[in-house]
Amino acid sequence: MNNQRLLVLLLSVILPGCAALQAPLPEPVDSRRLVGMLSPSGDRWVLDPCYSRASVLLQDPGGLLGPRYTDRVPLPGLPLFVELEVSAENRVQRLLVAGGDVSACRAELNGIDWRAAGSDPDWEADFSDSALEVRDQSRLLRLKFHVEPLAAGGRYLQRWQGRLTAPGIPEQRVEIGLRDGECEDRSGIWYGLEALMKLNGDSYLGCVRYGNQAALTLPGRYRSDLVTDQGSRRTVELTLDGDKWASLVERYPDARGTVERSGRWRLMPSGKLMLHLLQRDGHDEQYLRLFSRRLDGSLVLEGEGPEFAPWGLRLAPVADAMDTAGDAIDSVGAALRRE
Repeated sequence: MNNQRLLVLLLSVILPGCAALQAPLPEPVDSRRLVGMLSPSGDRWVLDPCYSRASVLLQDPGGLLGPRYTDRVPLPGLPLFVELEVSAENRVQRLLVAGGDVSACRAELNGIDWRAAGSDPDWEADFSDSALEVRDQSRLLRLKFHVEPLAAGGRYLQRWQGRLTAPGIPEQRVEIGLRDGECEDRSGIWYGLEALMKLNGDSYLGCVRYGNQAALTLPGRYRSDLVTDQGSRRTVELTLDGDKWASLVERYPDARGTVERSGRWRLMPSGKLMLHLLQRDGHDEQYLRLFSRRLDGSLVLEGEGPEFAPWGLRLAPVADAMDTAGDAIDSVGAALRRE
């Protein structure tokens, strides 16, 4: 094994350092982040959020969308992938990403707060909680730092620093800062945030994108109307909230009435949704189900689900899901937290 590969293996280990004390990036007050496909509609803009069938009519008094849309869309009128921050009235406050087609919805970067990346040299840095993982492909280098915040100032929104020490290996130092700025990656995607990183004295410049996109697209209500083996109908409704609480309700038209299961949900590294429901009608019961996600927002049951045989289960998002998901299962979450 050569010395370069040995360095990669040794420094891949998480070594002790300093803890981060602040959130990854500031956001405007009363704003929310949206990701999806942007299209013009007369003198207005329509956003079709990823994994959703509901559209959002945007207000853009600052004229932020027009120039970026024109620069990046292959043909006028086609939808363009964007990520942006809007106010409660859906006024565009900041454009974060512009470029790409609907397949960009799948690049959710779940498990990290943000990613910075550049191509000269080929590098990436993932930030999550107190950890910054740096990968320099040109040197086969992978380092994981514990970082602490620095004073921002100037153009920087936030800055961090960290160091690694290990016997027989030179000390590794990193400093990274995020700032507003126009950045373009090798695929022609435009970003409104950029990062400047210094690693052991070497400078790296790259584009920045938020992670944990599933937190924006998964919470909500999903519904399906099924025909039972007796020919009567039943309704299945799944509610997921932003705190990972879940409720699965089956409503029958006959004496069976309503069956309600409650528990937690989790997005797997594979991109599939796992339900781990702990109670049925207030009594303890373990219930595990796995769902795949479709770009139209629907959830499809994976594997065997005898209660939904032989047709399976496909749950479609409800149009007002994002506004009602929290209210729908507040009582469920409160009950489980008391257990």
